[in-house]
Amino acid sequence: MKIGVKPYPSCRYTHAALDALIAMRREHNLTPDQIKRVEIGLHRNGITLTGDAATKRHPTSIVGGQFSMFFTGALALDQGRFGWDDYDRLGDAAVDALADKFDVVQDDRLEIGRTHPFGARVSITTDDGVHERLYADPSGEPNSFPDAQAMQQKFLTLARPVLNGRADQLADAILSLERFDRVEKATQLGRQ
Repeated sequence: MKIGVKPYPSCRYTHAALDALIAMRREHNLTPDQIKRVEIGLHRNGITLTGDAATKRHPTSIVGGQFSMFFTGALALDQGRFGWDDYDRLGDAAVDALADKFDVVQDDRLEIGRTHPFGARVSITTDDGVHERLYADPSGEPNSFPDAQAMQQKFLTLARPVLNGRADQLADAILSLERFDRVEKATQLGRQ
């Protein structure tokens, strides 16, 4: 009962910031052209993995993108979501321009007295002022576990490109395993 689920296909250290960026974009109706500066405060380990090398700002590979607070944050702020297929925007001029407005810094409030180091502080500066949020925990933790609908949507997003028309059937089968006399009948839907 203590497992977590990663809602985004990136390093766990990016998740709390992504949660905050997506929420703040929606709440304040932010568009990329309104953004003057974004500061992401992370635990020192998060900075090491996602924000301290020059290659992190404009990654050129999927793995580089997964470990870039700049790329993942700019993408989430640009479109209000972030999923696996969004890595096709690596090198996109609009995402790179937004990433150039990001700074990743150590935030001491995320260092002490935390059960884990995955929180983030996000500060977005616009012409209207500064909007700031501190997310101590990213979504997907045991206390913020995704509901069944969110889990099914994540599964379908990942499985549809691979399983063609069988992804929905497999999702339904997994969610109702008790109706099968043998698990093999349900899992057979996932075989190609």
